[in-house]
Amino acid sequence: MNLNKFWKVFLFLIILSLILVSSPSLAQNGKDILRLSFDAQSQIDFEGIRKIQTYTSDKIHSFVAKVIYQKPNFIYVEYLDPPYLKGRIIIDNGEKRIEYLPGIDKKIKILPSFNCSWIKEKRKKALKITLANFNISKIPEEKILGREVYTLSLSPKNSIGPFLKLWIDKKTYLILRKEKYNSERELILSLYYTKVNFNKHFSKKELYNKLPRIPSISKKFPLPSSYTLQEIKARANFFLSFPGYLPPGYTFQEGEIMAKRKIVKLVYTNGLEVIVLFQRPSAKIAMGPHKWMNFDNLGIRFREGPYGKTLVWNRKKKTFVLMGEVPLEELVKIAQSIK
Repeated sequence: MNLNKFWKVFLFLIILSLILVSSPSLAQNGKDILRLSFDAQSQIDFEGIRKIQTYTSDKIHSFVAKVIYQKPNFIYVEYLDPPYLKGRIIIDNGEKRIEYLPGIDKKIKILPSFNCSWIKEKRKKALKITLANFNISKIPEEKILGREVYTLSLSPKNSIGPFLKLWIDKKTYLILRKEKYNSERELILSLYYTKVNFNKHFSKKELYNKLPRIPSISKKFPLPSSYTLQEIKARANFFLSFPGYLPPGYTFQEGEIMAKRKIVKLVYTNGLEVIVLFQRPSAKIAMGPHKWMNFDNLGIRFREGPYGKTLVWNRKKKTFVLMGEVPLEELVKIAQSIK
């Protein structure tokens, strides 16, 4: 090999190595891509039609919404279907979140932004727990609506957690499609866009004009009553009960005191999903169509809805409500472990 050809080959190898290091598609692993997807919506200009479907044992529930993102940190969501949600609007400008509920009352709620510090911190913790509980791998890539995407598979390190498949846009890291499966590999949720339009700008004034008159509000919003395990024990005005069993990977996330200290809410998470336990002094809890179950003389009302399973029971002058998307036998084990 003459010297001139040697330097050409050498230069080619240097350029190739730089490409391999800098190219997102070649250098990034699944964890990097997942991290970037968590806040992608706050960094893009985008319009899309999003469809979410949840699958129960006997029914498919569908929700369709127009979604608009404008950087930085502006979100607009308008529900198009089902009929009972049609016209519901959510606007988040990075400082506050406005939720308009159509109907007879035409209610407007003013809430903290999805980008406020405590919600961002909660997302970071959820991501950390997810990375600890799930194996994340890249699988053969596909195209979604003509756009190149990374395709990720998240499989639980134990046999109980859900399985997740994500299609993430290569240029923006926006999740364009998501499918969630239970531990039996049955599809329980799908989210996907039927239409996407990137780099589109909107008049925010026109979007706000879709709302009725917004009441005057303070710029500061009270944080929710979110407490650690020790804090919730000290603040509750009745003796609390806690699960002696949780599915593998689940850990305590936060506690909340509600309804003038009459109800305590405990939240446990594995990073992707939550299990919620409500408890209060004995009360009559209204419940839609449900089934009765009996375990070790514990009578439990059970129903399955679009957002998971719900168990309701009474024990020792207290009423408990347990909600989650884990298998029914796991929820029953949790209920039985609460003394």
